[in-house]
Amino acid sequence: MAKAPSKSGKRPDGRDVLVEMGRKGGKGGASAKGGKGKPRGAGGSGGGRTFFQAVVAWTKCLVVSSVVGAALGGGLVLGGMYRHAQSVVEASLEGRVWSVPGRVLSGAMEITPGLTMTPDELAEDLRRAGYSKVARPQVAGDFSVGASAVVVKNPAIRVPGTTREAGSVTVGFAEGRVSRVTGAGGTLAVFNPAQLASIRGPDNENRSPVPLERIPQDVRRAVMAMEDSRFYEHPGVDALGVARAIWVNLVAREMSQGGSSLTQQLAKNL
Repeated sequence: MAKAPSKSGKRPDGRDVLVEMGRKGGKGGASAKGGKGKPRGAGGSGGGRTFFQAVVAWTKCLVVSSVVGAALGGGLVLGGMYRHAQSVVEASLEGRVWSVPGRVLSGAMEITPGLTMTPDELAEDLRRAGYSKVARPQVAGDFSVGASAVVVKNPAIRVPGTTREAGSVTVGFAEGRVSRVTGAGGTLAVFNPAQLASIRGPDNENRSPVPLERIPQDVRRAVMAMEDSRFYEHPGVDALGVARAIWVNLVAREMSQGGSSLTQQLAKNL
Protein backbone atom coordinates (compact mmCIF):
# COMPACT_ATOMS: atom_id res chain seq x y z
CA MET A 1 0.00 0.00 0.00
CA ALA A 2 1.37 3.43 -0.90
CA LYS A 3 2.04 5.86 1.94
CA ALA A 4 0.50 9.31 1.91
CA PRO A 5 2.96 12.02 1.05
CA SER A 6 3.84 14.65 3.61
CA LYS A 7 2.85 18.28 3.30
CA SER A 8 6.21 19.06 1.89
CA GLY A 9 5.53 16.59 -0.85
CA LYS A 10 8.36 14.34 0.33
CA ARG A 11 8.06 10.87 1.74
CA PRO A 12 8.99 10.98 5.44
CA ASP A 13 11.80 8.78 6.43
CA GLY A 14 12.27 7.18 9.84
CA ARG A 15 14.07 10.17 11.23
CA ASP A 16 11.27 12.56 10.38
CA VAL A 17 8.74 10.24 11.97
CA LEU A 18 10.68 10.14 15.30
CA VAL A 19 11.01 13.91 15.39
CA GLU A 20 7.28 14.32 14.76
CA MET A 21 6.43 11.84 17.54
CA GLY A 22 8.75 13.65 19.91
CA ARG A 23 7.01 16.92 19.23
CA LYS A 24 3.59 15.43 19.88
CA GLY A 25 4.79 13.77 23.05
CA GLY A 26 6.20 17.06 24.34
CA LYS A 27 2.92 18.83 23.76
CA GLY A 28 0.95 16.09 25.49
CA GLY A 29 3.28 16.10 28.48
CA ALA A 30 2.95 19.83 28.83
CA SER A 31 -0.82 19.65 28.65
CA ALA A 32 -0.87 16.90 31.28
CA LYS A 33 1.15 19.05 33.69
CA GLY A 34 -1.10 22.05 33.22
CA GLY A 35 -0.34 25.47 32.01
CA LYS A 36 2.29 26.13 34.66
CA GLY A 37 3.76 22.65 34.93
CA LYS A 38 1.77 21.54 38.02
CA PRO A 39 -0.08 18.22 38.27
CA ARG A 40 -3.83 18.32 37.84
CA GLY A 41 -5.78 18.45 41.06
CA ALA A 42 -2.67 19.27 43.11
CA GLY A 43 -3.25 22.96 43.60
CA GLY A 44 -2.73 25.06 46.78
CA SER A 45 -6.10 24.12 48.37
CA GLY A 46 -5.32 20.40 48.19
CA GLY A 47 -1.99 20.87 49.93
CA GLY A 48 -3.65 22.86 52.73
CA ARG A 49 -6.17 20.12 53.39
CA THR A 50 -3.44 17.51 53.65
CA PHE A 51 -1.50 19.62 56.18
CA PHE A 52 -4.66 20.25 58.26
CA GLN A 53 -5.47 16.51 58.36
CA ALA A 54 -1.94 15.78 59.57
CA VAL A 55 -2.26 18.38 62.34
CA VAL A 56 -5.62 16.88 63.45
CA ALA A 57 -4.16 13.36 63.47
CA TRP A 58 -1.15 14.43 65.54
CA THR A 59 -3.40 16.36 67.93
CA LYS A 60 -5.56 13.27 68.48
CA CYS A 61 -2.50 11.16 69.16
CA LEU A 62 -1.19 13.77 71.61
CA VAL A 63 -4.52 13.97 73.48
CA VAL A 64 -4.89 10.19 73.71
CA SER A 65 -1.28 9.81 74.87
CA SER A 66 -1.76 12.52 77.50
CA VAL A 67 -4.96 10.93 78.85
CA VAL A 68 -3.42 7.46 79.00
CA GLY A 69 -0.27 8.84 80.62
CA ALA A 70 -2.25 10.81 83.19
CA ALA A 71 -4.38 7.75 84.01
CA LEU A 72 -1.33 5.54 84.45
CA GLY A 73 0.52 8.17 86.46
CA GLY A 74 -2.51 8.84 88.66
CA GLY A 75 -2.99 5.13 89.23
CA LEU A 76 0.64 4.73 90.28
CA VAL A 77 0.42 7.71 92.63
CA LEU A 78 -2.85 6.52 94.21
CA GLY A 79 -1.47 3.01 94.53
CA GLY A 80 1.64 4.33 96.27
CA MET A 81 -0.44 6.49 98.62
CA TYR A 82 -2.68 3.53 99.47
CA ARG A 83 0.28 1.28 100.22
CA HIS A 84 1.87 3.98 102.38
CA ALA A 85 -1.37 4.55 104.33
CA GLN A 86 -1.82 0.80 104.77
CA SER A 87 1.70 0.40 106.14
CA VAL A 88 1.17 3.31 108.56
CA VAL A 89 -2.10 1.82 109.86
CA GLU A 90 -0.58 -1.65 110.22
CA ALA A 91 2.39 -0.22 112.08
CA SER A 92 0.06 1.70 114.40
CA LEU A 93 -2.11 -1.33 115.15
CA GLU A 94 0.86 -3.62 115.82
CA GLY A 95 1.91 -1.57 118.83
CA ARG A 96 -0.04 0.20 121.53
CA VAL A 97 -2.65 2.42 119.92
CA TRP A 98 -3.27 4.67 122.92
CA SER A 99 -1.29 5.33 126.04
CA VAL A 100 -2.90 3.97 129.19
CA PRO A 101 -2.05 5.78 132.44
CA GLY A 102 -0.47 3.97 135.32
CA ARG A 103 -2.65 3.56 138.37
CA VAL A 104 -1.83 3.63 142.08
CA LEU A 105 -4.24 1.26 143.83
CA SER A 106 -5.14 0.61 147.40
CA GLY A 107 -5.32 -2.83 148.84
CA ALA A 108 -8.50 -4.87 148.50
CA MET A 109 -11.39 -3.11 150.25
CA GLU A 110 -12.68 -5.07 153.25
CA ILE A 111 -16.02 -4.12 154.77
CA THR A 112 -17.09 -5.54 158.14
CA PRO A 113 -19.97 -4.74 160.51
CA GLY A 114 -19.24 -1.86 162.87
CA LEU A 115 -17.10 0.06 160.35
CA THR A 116 -17.83 3.81 160.33
CA MET A 117 -19.17 4.49 156.83
CA THR A 118 -22.25 5.75 154.98
CA PRO A 119 -23.84 4.34 151.80
CA ASP A 120 -22.59 7.33 149.78
CA GLU A 121 -19.00 6.87 150.99
CA LEU A 122 -19.06 3.18 150.03
CA ALA A 123 -20.55 4.10 146.66
CA GLU A 124 -17.69 6.54 146.03
CA ASP A 125 -15.08 3.91 146.94
CA LEU A 126 -16.77 1.39 144.63
CA ARG A 127 -16.82 3.91 141.77
CA ARG A 128 -13.09 4.56 142.20
CA ALA A 129 -12.56 0.80 142.13
CA GLY A 130 -14.22 0.56 138.71
CA TYR A 131 -17.73 -0.49 139.71
CA SER A 132 -20.75 1.00 137.93
CA LYS A 133 -23.74 2.51 139.70
CA VAL A 134 -27.04 1.32 138.21
CA ALA A 135 -30.68 1.13 139.24
CA ARG A 136 -30.71 -2.66 139.40
CA PRO A 137 -27.43 -4.65 139.42
CA GLN A 138 -27.42 -7.35 136.74
CA VAL A 139 -23.82 -8.02 135.69
CA ALA A 140 -20.58 -8.30 137.63
CA GLY A 141 -19.29 -4.88 138.60
CA ASP A 142 -22.72 -3.25 139.02
CA PHE A 143 -24.01 -1.81 142.29
CA SER A 144 -27.05 0.11 143.49
CA VAL A 145 -27.39 2.50 146.43
CA GLY A 146 -30.41 2.65 148.73
CA ALA A 147 -31.22 4.66 151.83
CA SER A 148 -29.87 1.98 154.17
CA ALA A 149 -28.12 -0.59 151.96
CA VAL A 150 -25.74 -1.03 149.04
CA VAL A 151 -26.20 -4.07 146.79
CA VAL A 152 -23.14 -5.13 144.78
CA LYS A 153 -22.75 -7.70 141.99
CA ASN A 154 -19.18 -8.50 142.93
CA PRO A 155 -16.83 -9.92 140.29
CA ALA A 156 -14.19 -12.48 141.14
CA ILE A 157 -11.43 -10.88 143.22
CA ARG A 158 -7.84 -11.77 142.33
CA VAL A 159 -5.43 -9.45 144.12
CA PRO A 160 -2.23 -10.22 146.05
CA GLY A 161 -3.18 -11.79 149.35
CA THR A 162 -6.91 -12.02 148.61
CA THR A 163 -9.03 -14.32 146.46
CA ARG A 164 -12.81 -14.27 146.31
CA GLU A 165 -15.33 -15.85 143.94
CA ALA A 166 -17.96 -13.77 142.19
CA GLY A 167 -21.29 -13.28 143.92
CA SER A 168 -23.89 -10.81 145.20
CA VAL A 169 -23.14 -8.85 148.39
CA THR A 170 -25.46 -6.62 150.43
CA VAL A 171 -24.03 -4.12 152.90
CA GLY A 172 -26.53 -2.63 155.39
CA PHE A 173 -26.10 0.68 157.25
CA ALA A 174 -27.53 2.14 160.46
CA GLU A 175 -26.55 5.26 162.40
CA GLY A 176 -23.52 6.00 160.24
CA ARG A 177 -22.05 2.52 160.55
CA VAL A 178 -22.09 -0.80 158.70
CA SER A 179 -24.78 -2.81 160.43
CA ARG A 180 -24.62 -6.05 158.44
CA VAL A 181 -22.91 -7.82 155.54
CA THR A 182 -24.69 -10.66 153.75
CA GLY A 183 -23.94 -12.70 150.67
CA ALA A 184 -20.76 -14.19 149.25
CA GLY A 185 -17.95 -14.20 151.82
CA GLY A 186 -20.13 -14.26 154.92
CA THR A 187 -19.79 -11.23 157.20
CA LEU A 188 -16.68 -9.94 155.40
CA ALA A 189 -17.23 -8.14 152.12
CA VAL A 190 -14.16 -7.86 149.88
CA PHE A 191 -14.13 -5.57 146.85
CA ASN A 192 -11.57 -4.66 144.22
CA PRO A 193 -8.90 -2.07 145.14
CA ALA A 194 -9.78 1.58 144.69
CA GLN A 195 -7.68 3.85 142.54
CA LEU A 196 -5.77 6.37 144.65
CA ALA A 197 -3.90 8.19 141.88
CA SER A 198 -2.86 7.91 138.23
CA ILE A 199 0.39 8.51 136.38
CA ARG A 200 -0.11 9.90 132.89
CA GLY A 201 2.21 10.27 129.93
CA PRO A 202 3.23 13.44 128.06
CA ASP A 203 -0.08 13.47 126.16
CA ASN A 204 -1.95 13.66 129.52
CA GLU A 205 -4.56 11.15 128.32
CA ASN A 206 -6.66 9.34 130.88
CA ARG A 207 -8.18 6.31 129.16
CA SER A 208 -9.87 3.29 130.67
CA PRO A 209 -10.02 0.45 128.13
CA VAL A 210 -13.28 -1.49 128.28
CA PRO A 211 -13.54 -4.95 126.66
CA LEU A 212 -16.36 -5.39 124.16
CA GLU A 213 -18.00 -8.10 126.26
CA ARG A 214 -18.48 -5.59 129.09
CA ILE A 215 -20.44 -3.19 126.89
CA PRO A 216 -24.18 -3.98 127.00
CA GLN A 217 -25.88 -4.93 123.74
CA ASP A 218 -28.28 -1.99 124.06
CA VAL A 219 -25.34 0.43 124.16
CA ARG A 220 -23.80 -1.18 121.06
CA ARG A 221 -27.08 -0.96 119.14
CA ALA A 222 -27.58 2.66 120.21
CA VAL A 223 -24.11 3.66 118.99
CA MET A 224 -24.61 1.93 115.63
CA ALA A 225 -28.09 3.42 115.23
CA MET A 226 -26.69 6.94 115.70
CA GLU A 227 -23.34 6.65 113.95
CA ASP A 228 -23.43 3.76 111.47
CA SER A 229 -26.75 1.92 111.06
CA ARG A 230 -25.33 -0.20 108.17
CA PHE A 231 -22.20 -1.22 110.07
CA TYR A 232 -22.55 -4.91 109.21
CA GLU A 233 -23.55 -4.25 105.58
CA HIS A 234 -20.53 -2.38 104.14
CA PRO A 235 -16.77 -3.09 103.97
CA GLY A 236 -15.78 0.02 105.93
CA VAL A 237 -16.96 2.86 103.67
CA ASP A 238 -20.73 3.27 103.34
CA ALA A 239 -21.27 4.52 99.78
CA LEU A 240 -25.02 4.94 100.36
CA GLY A 241 -24.37 6.90 103.53
CA VAL A 242 -21.92 9.20 101.75
CA ALA A 243 -24.39 9.79 98.90
CA ARG A 244 -27.20 10.49 101.39
CA ALA A 245 -25.06 12.98 103.30
CA ILE A 246 -24.07 14.79 100.09
CA TRP A 247 -27.72 15.07 99.03
CA VAL A 248 -28.88 16.31 102.46
CA ASN A 249 -26.09 18.89 102.62
CA LEU A 250 -26.83 20.12 99.09
CA VAL A 251 -30.54 20.52 99.88
CA ALA A 252 -29.80 22.24 103.20
CA ARG A 253 -26.96 24.29 101.65
CA GLU A 254 -24.84 23.64 104.73
CA MET A 255 -22.91 20.84 106.42
CA SER A 256 -25.77 19.34 108.41
CA GLN A 257 -24.94 15.64 108.11
CA GLY A 258 -21.85 13.45 107.92
CA GLY A 259 -21.43 10.23 105.97
CA SER A 260 -18.41 8.65 107.66
CA SER A 261 -18.75 5.15 109.08
CA LEU A 262 -17.44 3.95 112.46
CA THR A 263 -14.48 2.43 110.63
CA GLN A 264 -13.64 5.80 109.03
CA GLN A 265 -13.95 7.58 112.38
CA LEU A 266 -11.55 5.08 113.96
CA ALA A 267 -9.07 5.55 111.11
CA LYS A 268 -9.29 9.34 111.50
CA ASN A 269 -8.62 9.11 115.25
CA LEU A 270 -5.67 6.81 114.67
